[in-house]
Amino acid sequence: QPCGTNDRQDGTDLSEDSDKRAILRRIGEAATLAAIIGLFWTLDTLSRRNVRLVEGVGLDDFRLVAEQATSAFTVWILIPAVAWWLTRFPISPRQIGSKVAGHILGSALFATAHYFIMIGLRHVIYTMFGRSYTFSDLWLHNLVVEYQKDVKIYVAVIAIITVYRRFRHHRAWGANRLVVQTGTGERLLDPTEIECVEAARNYVSVFAGDREYLLRETLAKLESRLADRGFLRTHRSYLVNRDCVTGVEAGNGGGQDLVLISGRKVPLSRSRRKPVRRALGLDQEQV
Repeated sequence: QPCGTNDRQDGTDLSEDSDKRAILRRIGEAATLAAIIGLFWTLDTLSRRNVRLVEGVGLDDFRLVAEQATSAFTVWILIPAVAWWLTRFPISPRQIGSKVAGHILGSALFATAHYFIMIGLRHVIYTMFGRSYTFSDLWLHNLVVEYQKDVKIYVAVIAIITVYRRFRHHRAWGANRLVVQTGTGERLLDPTEIECVEAARNYVSVFAGDREYLLRETLAKLESRLADRGFLRTHRSYLVNRDCVTGVEAGNGGGQDLVLISGRKVPLSRSRRKPVRRALGLDQEQV
């Protein structure tokens, strides 16, 4: 397979296969979360119904099912937003204060969205069945009460997503693949597809073919992980797939750049020139 391309020998596109697998994975994740939420809300519904039958106090079957179902459905549709928020405020010991503050705000936003979407759905369902849904004037008080319940749901969702992501990263590490961020989620990327990697604050930008992905990893850790896959550290901010290098040319300020198969140019620092030259098999005259 040529460096940095997604073409296979049979002429098909690896990125298309990967995108299809990603879509199927997301469908499976959504279905699994729906099943988990459905199970817990069903058990809670049966418990509340049993209390009503025993004590004679509680919602009738229609109101109970309608209100429980709208609550569960709203939580399910909000999970992608929570996952995105967790990407912005990942659970880690670094900058713990900002992470906690971010998730306090996130839980408040989650509870507010859950409350108003749930109320809106209930109005629609009650109207469809010829019933009237009463929206209490004390909405702020109700919102505070809902927050006390929703913060627990928010924490549970955050915990499930965090554990699942770490599981995926662990599997990807064992398979020597990278779990990179895309515009719609995550993708498993084989190192042979990568042309170069550039440091970008707390992330690295991974260039594969004509695409750019984000990976939450330090360049140093990624260097040690990819060293036996033919990747070279050419600069404090760059890793390059040696199979993607097509030449060397003069750079800015008397420096040099490595020219990659896509035409992209990566700086070659003076301190790393000799080891990179040896690794690429370039002689003194070429460099």
